[in-house]
Amino acid sequence: MMTIKKTFFQPQVFLWGFILLNLVTIAFMPISHDEAYYTLYANNLDWGFYDHPPLVGLFIKFGQIFGDHAFFLRLFFFLCQTGLILLISKFNKNLFWLSLSTLFVHSGFLAIPDSLLLVFTFAYFFLLQKFIFTKGKGNLKYSLLLALTIGLGLLGKYHLFLAVIFTFVAYPKLLLRKETLLVTILSFIIFLPHFKWMIDHDYITWKFHLFGRQNAVRGVDNFTSLIGSYIALGGLVLSIPLFYFVIKIKPKDQFDKILKLCFLGQAGFFLLLSFRNSIEGNWLLTMVVPGLIIISRPDHLKINVEKWKNYFLINFLILFILRIMFLMPIRSYPIPRLAELFQWENLSVQIQDICEDQPIYANSYQVAAKLTYYLKKEIPALHLFGRKSHYTLLEENKKFSHPQEEFCFVSNFKIPNAIKIRTVFEGKLYIDPKYKSPKARPIRSGW
Repeated sequence: MMTIKKTFFQPQVFLWGFILLNLVTIAFMPISHDEAYYTLYANNLDWGFYDHPPLVGLFIKFGQIFGDHAFFLRLFFFLCQTGLILLISKFNKNLFWLSLSTLFVHSGFLAIPDSLLLVFTFAYFFLLQKFIFTKGKGNLKYSLLLALTIGLGLLGKYHLFLAVIFTFVAYPKLLLRKETLLVTILSFIIFLPHFKWMIDHDYITWKFHLFGRQNAVRGVDNFTSLIGSYIALGGLVLSIPLFYFVIKIKPKDQFDKILKLCFLGQAGFFLLLSFRNSIEGNWLLTMVVPGLIIISRPDHLKINVEKWKNYFLINFLILFILRIMFLMPIRSYPIPRLAELFQWENLSVQIQDICEDQPIYANSYQVAAKLTYYLKKEIPALHLFGRKSHYTLLEENKKFSHPQEEFCFVSNFKIPNAIKIRTVFEGKLYIDPKYKSPKARPIRSGW
């Protein structure tokens, strides 16, 4: 029994089992709302989009070279995630075990900006350590790699900027190094095409993130959402001890100071931000990663990996069960993020049959993106009863036209006299095949 357990806990067994599990998942897991929406980016490549910078669209486009199946859309995200895990397993076995017990590492194969943020955040801190402690000619190599990581990371998702800011707060003297100036200039050159796009589009993406995410929910609800997101992201077993151990650590060098402040500083930042709007779990990536790195460093190994392996196994099994749920449609899922995956292939055909030859328009960008993916034709979103998206820019650029006459309208809000379809994601879709204009104030249903 002990021999079996010892064999099972070998990093290589977990590593290749994890990679195999990911391969099965990217091939058979139905496409999510967000992945379908980011496919719109890939089909309309540009240096920027309404709600995100451009790299996610480019990665999906690379996969589309081989086909439109979900496997190919996720292929390059999977390759990045696999490369990251291989490097972690080679250079830091303790960090390897800690990472495999977290939700964000398990979801790194998804074709979304957060998968890129995961890879670039780990790469940023790895290269930052080399950049700080390497002197002489060897530093030029790490300066160039760090600049590339920051530039591409910001083109993937802006949140990497938080890690960069708290790095300078923790180690202000870093600003005085000439190599830092080189990294800054090169990073900005990489970011420059997107910055120019932002200027041309009146900083629409930054405005969306700064002002477009505010909601009516305040106080306790946002705070509990923040705590829940942190526990889910960091893992049921690890999240609470992680916070405790990072607080207790006494930094022994500048890199320690950076890691600790990046964790605790961002924790405070997101706590304050929760008074303004709800916090999505994936935003906490740039906070959790430095926490994992600092407690896995040999001088601060606060978690005895050998003693904690049974707990890591429990957490891994929970995440494994979630993976299985990704692949098994059932009548009703209590978790909306799982429920949204299923039924759409049949649902799209049903909607097309109802609409017949009428042009189809959806209310929300999620519904429009899903219908576009499964029907293999462009379905615009009108945003009559919801937030705007990149469909707004496409309409302004006349790639889509706003309907002037009668059309088939698909809405996740209740509209009078519409055909109602119940879905497995605990909501309803309303289809009016002869919609002309809003007939009444909509009532929220579904998402």
